[in-house]
Amino acid sequence: MECTAGQEGEDFFHAIGFWCRFFGGKSRTLQHKDSAPAVGRQWLKIINPDPMEILRELNAELLGQSFAGGREEERIEACRRTAAVYALTEGAIAVLSDLERDRSRIYYGALAETLGIAAGGSVGETGSIWEEAILDRIHPDDLLEKLRCESRFFRMLKHRPEERRQSYCLLQPLRMRDRAGRYLRVLHRIFYLAGGADGCTRITLCLYNAAAAEQAASRIVHLPDGRIVPLERRPDGSPLSAREREVLRLIDAGDTSKEIARRLSISLHTVHRHRQNILERLHAVNSVEACRLARQLRLL
Repeated sequence: MECTAGQEGEDFFHAIGFWCRFFGGKSRTLQHKDSAPAVGRQWLKIINPDPMEILRELNAELLGQSFAGGREEERIEACRRTAAVYALTEGAIAVLSDLERDRSRIYYGALAETLGIAAGGSVGETGSIWEEAILDRIHPDDLLEKLRCESRFFRMLKHRPEERRQSYCLLQPLRMRDRAGRYLRVLHRIFYLAGGADGCTRITLCLYNAAAAEQAASRIVHLPDGRIVPLERRPDGSPLSAREREVLRLIDAGDTSKEIARRLSISLHTVHRHRQNILERLHAVNSVEACRLARQLRLL
């Protein structure tokens, strides 16, 4: 389905384009809103600040990781080759962002020409992890949801062992404006590819594909088996709720299900449900593995 972009959307895209230019080269210093120059603070008051607040927080989370060495250049070069193949074979726009160095390399497939961004087959670079020309094309409502989901996804992965993070992908349906001002349906996928010995995530891959039939909501996919993982709404991104962590602590202490039910004043059925949820959310085969993973993720 296609629709014509209105003036309100045009104003928003113009504004966020300015903000992306403002971020470029300054993104590492914007850890707090008060640290932004006056022009940035004044601009934040002009439009709805909610998307910008999410963008600022996500920017700080991604770039504010404690990078302490362990960068693997061969692995990063393999990521570049992967991005180029996606752009060539799927006609996708592939954005490979280096979070440690705050820059992106963009591989433009055929979709880039449809959207009027760049020639298919070309490659560009930007001194920021935020690709302005692409963000400018996303419908305002979808952009807000995109940023929210990316923030939740990143927080979720921080609670996963580094070697398991590549097993997940965030899929998001978007509406993007083409060169004629019409919104086309696009599927956005994001992968966190390369980490390091310090446990930080260094490389992200964002793919944008034309997807006229894509109607599903945003979701996280566990790639080895295609299972849909709930997009957690907890602010800290923890895979477990407070009650589930409480149950797991008692399991780790050696309590039986009946003892847990008595201690927490809940039914035995509820304890069993919590135990099942814990195994599913930690992707553990039994309680022993769940406790081990929880300690590794500092949930216990």
